Amino acid sequence: MGVAVVLRPFTGWITDAYGRKPILILSVILFALAGLGLPLWPAIIPIILFRGLQGIGWSAVVTASTTLQADVIPFGRRGEGMGYVSSVRNLSTAIAPAVALFIASQFGIKNSIWFVVIISFVGASTVFLVSEVYKRPKSFPPFRWSGLIERSAVAPALVAAAMMFVFGGFVTFIPLDAQRRNIGDPAVFFTVFALILMVVRPLAGKWSDLISNRGAIVVPGLLMIVGSVIVLSFTEAYWTLIIVAALWGFGFGCVQPIIRTLVIERINPDRWGAANATMLTLMDLGLALGPPFLGYVATHWNYKVMYMLSSFPLLLCIATMLVGIFRPWKVHK
Repeated sequence: MGVAVVLRPFTGWITDAYGRKPILILSVILFALAGLGLPLWPAIIPIILFRGLQGIGWSAVVTASTTLQADVIPFGRRGEGMGYVSSVRNLSTAIAPAVALFIASQFGIKNSIWFVVIISFVGASTVFLVSEVYKRPKSFPPFRWSGLIERSAVAPALVAAAMMFVFGGFVTFIPLDAQRRNIGDPAVFFTVFALILMVVRPLAGKWSDLISNRGAIVVPGLLMIVGSVIVLSFTEAYWTLIIVAALWGFGFGCVQPIIRTLVIERINPDRWGAANATMLTLMDLGLALGPPFLGYVATHWNYKVMYMLSSFPLLLCIATMLVGIFRPWKVHK
């Protein structure tokens, strides 16, 4: 993950300079080829090298695929399209680990790795079926360090980073806290959260396409996430995690696809790669910083203080929207 975070701004610039489709195909192939080395050279140094190569490939895969998806989604249906993309991606991340673990238990870890490599090559081949609609500028600006970060994407990306900060803490500490307080089954929490998320994302995205004020969905979505934090902090009933999962699912599902849409709506297509890279980098940083920071708070105080403190970044985002520092509302033509 560290390699992917560091290199992602570079992959955004490369995606804009050389096109989404060729970068996506090459990066998926690199990811798969690096995976080939894991069962062939099972030693610590080669594994670290191959995982580093996979980090490079994964960084470009996510950036190029996200940007290519933005290219092919019709203008008036971007919110809905981003919702479907996020839901399908969520479905794959839910199914793939279970399938890989099943294969590993039945046929061995090496065969499980081979299966993942084959699926990666299949994924690379399907990219050829997608038309490249992005027209590269004939004279693309030369590389500049300042061009790695797209400033117009920073504001919405910080909202996404704040959500991932809280999410990282929830994923890490809810299973431990649930057993201690007897507030529900963590497995039920993640199942309910995932199911609601898959349904809400495209619906919220479609609704945002129909109105001129995307903030009318973003702000309530963030408030629902804050509400889930409050419920988790002060409620001791066995059904607590179900309510928290429902609030989290609705809130996260309302905000995420719209943030992804806002990132590309605020700039020309020849900078969409950099904009998506900026958003993804900040999201990864939020996800990475959440568990250690909130874990420190939980260790030195308690879980209730940790949960309430985790909501501060979200409340700050809401405040900046309400006072007009960041306006996530855009009139659609």
